[in-house]
Order: sequence, then C-alpha cells, then structure tokens
Amino acid sequence: MENPSIILRRSYPIGNHGESLLVLVEENVEGDESGKPSDEAGPRAKSYRIRFYADSEIPMQLHWGVIGTLDKTQSQWMLPPDELRPFDTDCNEEACNTDLGGGGPLQMTMVEISRSNPVAGITFVLKMKGGGKDAPGEGGERWIKATDGGNFLVPLPTDWVQAAMDEKKAAARAGQSHLPPLPPPPSLSPSLSLSLKVTDPSALLACSNE
Repeated sequence: MENPSIILRRSYPIGNHGESLLVLVEENVEGDESGKPSDEAGPRAKSYRIRFYADSEIPMQLHWGVIGTLDKTQSQWMLPPDELRPFDTDCNEEACNTDLGGGGPLQMTMVEISRSNPVAGITFVLKMKGGGKDAPGEGGERWIKATDGGNFLVPLPTDWVQAAMDEKKAAARAGQSHLPPLPPPPSLSPSLSLSLKVTDPSALLACSNE
C-alpha cells in the first residue's frame, strides 16, 4: 500500500493578475496493508510525484529536463527517460515540452520519478502559449523563468537518489551473474593443433613448404 505525503511545496508568480504556479513533491512510501510505513532501514520512498498546478486561463507548457545523479551531470539539463515523460509530451534533442492539461482556470500535469529511473531533480521554465498583451513575444508567447533569470529547480532527497542508484546497480550486477556461460571454444583440427605445439619457427616453415 502506498502512503503519499507532501515533502515540498513551492509557489511562483506567473502572471500580471495574481496567477501562480504551485509545485508539489509527493512522496509515495511503501507500507503494509494497515497503511503503516515499512520498518525497513533506509529510505522508504517507492517513488516521487511532482505535480504542477497553474491557475491561469492562458494555455501553459512545461519546458523541462532532469538533473543527473552523477557529479558531472548534476549541473546539466538532460532529457528524461521515456518512462518519466507524461502524456502530451514532445521532446527534441535539448528538452521536453509538456502541455498542462485541464484548461480553464486550473491546469496541471505530473511527472513521476521511480526507483528504477532515479534522477536528482527536475529543472524547468514555463511558456505561456498565447494571451495577447499578457504574453508579449513571438506569436503572443512568453517565457516565465526564475527570479534570477534562470531555470526553476525541483530537487529530490539526496539519500533517496543514492539508495535508488545503489539498487539499480545491484540489479544490473545480479542480471549479469545470471547470464549463461560462454560456449566452449571450437575444437582445433589435428594439423592446427600440431602447428601450435611447434616451438621452432624453422620447423613450422618446413611444414608449410611440404
């Protein structure tokens, strides 16, 4: 049984009339049938759901990527694995674009991060798709970024990320240990076996000249 709980809540202004974007990170914890969390040691989270809510009537799009788990990729904007991409997502070589669904005064989408595809977090910006004077720019579109002009960041707990990585590596090692053994090498012909036993090069040349 899963026991979801909110571990992160962030709100960002996105419009000129009080509109905002609410980001919730929901932790799904494995538990028993009574609903109590498991007593197993270590991080208990099965997955994380990152929910995005926008109270804007202007169509919104999430332009996003993931943060890698390795030191060299923690500062990079990376494409998410296919399993992490929600419905209505199109990706190119640089990023993914996900439309917020629902329409009307409330739009939303969700990205779920599982233990089989751990990432350190999500980085994103928003795009207002139309909106007249409220969204100046090409085609009435407007990019919404963080207050410092950069990308928004939704981090995930580092202990969970490390535990998920360790599980994935252990599963890979277990899979390799169950691979079938290599077949025996083919038997050599008598003449080739004799040639390999010859240690005197002149004798080998003599055999080839016969």
